[in-house]
Amino acid sequence: MMPADSTEVTGLEPTYSAREAAIVLTRSYSWLDQRVRKCEFTQPDGTVVRPLRSPGGYRYFTVEMLRDIATCCYRHRWFSFRELKSVFQALALADDHGAAADAP
Repeated sequence: MMPADSTEVTGLEPTYSAREAAIVLTRSYSWLDQRVRKCEFTQPDGTVVRPLRSPGGYRYFTVEMLRDIATCCYRHRWFSFRELKSVFQALALADDHGAAADAP
């Protein structure tokens, strides 16, 4: 019998601070911050990918948001296919371990 996914057990999903998200995306915090502020990360239908906000105003991202951002970067040719795969692998690894993984 396989162990239950930690997300299923706790009802929680991993989140990433803006700095952690920049590391996963292999870009600088400044690069991520500028594009988030300019609403440059969009889904194929044009919906802007916006980070969640903590009560203190800090931005944080879910795994799904980071996948959407990475896919957007690939569509705009800001990422190569190799970079896209690297982000997806880092997110899959983090999901397997139930927490944000260290930078690739």
